[in-house]
Amino acid sequence: MKTHTSLECFIQCLASVIFCVAVLLFCSPDVRADARPPQSVTAVWRTSQHLDLFMTNDRGEVSSAWFEPGCGWQPWFSIHPESGEAAPGQPVTAVWRNANHLDLFMTGKDGRVMSAFFEGNSWQPWFAISPESAMATAGQPVTAVWRNADHLDLFMTDKDGRVVSTFFEKDAWQPWFAIPSHSAMAIPGQPITAVWRNANHLDLFMTRQDGRVVTTFFEDNSWQPDWIAIHPESAEATSGQPITAVWRNADHLDLFMTGKDGRVMSAFFEGNS
Repeated sequence: MKTHTSLECFIQCLASVIFCVAVLLFCSPDVRADARPPQSVTAVWRTSQHLDLFMTNDRGEVSSAWFEPGCGWQPWFSIHPESGEAAPGQPVTAVWRNANHLDLFMTGKDGRVMSAFFEGNSWQPWFAISPESAMATAGQPVTAVWRNADHLDLFMTDKDGRVVSTFFEKDAWQPWFAIPSHSAMAIPGQPITAVWRNANHLDLFMTRQDGRVVTTFFEDNSWQPDWIAIHPESAEATSGQPITAVWRNADHLDLFMTGKDGRVMSAFFEGNS
């Protein structure tokens, strides 16, 4: 049985270090990440061994890089720029349906909501989602949440400030429709936050034009007739402020935002209030 000398072990360790440095230098996303600040970067795990990143580069192309142990970060590549481009700075939304199907969403530079998907180890071209029923302004974030493996909901603020939604079910996209509202209008570009409490209850949050944080919900297959303001006497935001929402459990929900005075603010829902 062969034994290794201290010199052989040192050489092997040195070779490993050189390989790791080479991976960092030549496979790191920093090498080709030519975005226009401030550009958000979306990260989603496919498995515990595979991580994907997405962003819009400074040419308006949606780009991706991925990481796997052993090889490290791979170079950035563009996803079908011939069929879909965005304005630099456009957020990219990514949601896995299952380990073999990943959906991307973004607003094209012409205001159409676009989607592309990865399946069978290849990317499909971008396509527009019902542009005849709703258009956004360039840069509008698109929110996507799976209700179950067969139903996907999208939300956005359209170019007129209405909160609109569409859904994918039975292998087809439905036309966009406005979420009921008598008083809640947002500025174009306002992100919409959506969180499922359970399979029958979905909550939406946004900042209204006047800076009030408002909410509505979907339950028993219907939307509430209007949005309600959440304690505007204690905090307001500037128009366009994103709202972060996380369920602690089925009975406790936390909200976070930056107030118009720059303070980070929170509110929570518990005991039905």
